[in-house]
Amino acid sequence: MRRKIVALSIVALCLATASCRKLEDRGKQTGPLVFETPKFSDAIPQEYGPLIAVTQGSGEWATLWFQKQDGTITLIGVNTRDGRLGDKLLTIPRR
Repeated sequence: MRRKIVALSIVALCLATASCRKLEDRGKQTGPLVFETPKFSDAIPQEYGPLIAVTQGSGEWATLWFQKQDGTITLIGVNTRDGRLGDKLLTIPRR
């Protein structure tokens, strides 16, 4: 009985290994939106518009969401522990 279980396990392992294939690297794929470098590292420009939301990120990071007059959404991260702005800015245009 043990031999049958061992043989069946080996066959199952071989089939599982043969059916595996490498997944494509998703880290290099990007969407049509592009991250930019903020103009200031110590202030939020008025041109971003009023603050409409704050979402908690991982750890001490939060994301500030702003909306311009034309509806464009701008996101920037802020580190609440260190008191610094993130080095990436994301603008989402509205149509």
